[in-house]
Amino acid sequence: MKRGKLTLVLMAAALFLGQIAFADVGQVLPKFSFKDAEGKTVTQENLKGKKTLLVFSQMACRQCRYEVKELMSKKDQIANMYVILVDMNPEAAGEAWKTAGFDLPVLFDPDFALGEAVGFRSTPSSIVVDKELKITVQKVGYAAGDVEEYIKALQ
Repeated sequence: MKRGKLTLVLMAAALFLGQIAFADVGQVLPKFSFKDAEGKTVTQENLKGKKTLLVFSQMACRQCRYEVKELMSKKDQIANMYVILVDMNPEAAGEAWKTAGFDLPVLFDPDFALGEAVGFRSTPSSIVVDKELKITVQKVGYAAGDVEEYIKALQ
């Protein structure tokens, strides 16, 4: 019985540690190519020369929706931002996005490829990149005050 509990504890620790294996701050953003809501392709090259916030989100995630609502309330303070929806069905996610009244720039990454490339395993997760596409801030989860931190990093 003790051995079974120990195994569960070790498995939980391994899962937890896997959640916090992030890309290093200062690492260059990996290459990507996603479609936006209008069907246009956006790559990391489109972000060069401007500090940018990338928020990984999904419509079924309650914390994601809280973060997006706060981002919307402060969008006039954030010049460059994309919400990257990682829902498996981009068309349905896009419709749900519009129905919810969200009007932030959105990209679709149904495979969570970019999020996983920078070490994220869940949503919401966010990164800020500088003008050279180096990661300056990365966060998993959402808490009050996170958006203010992003705004400061983007200045």
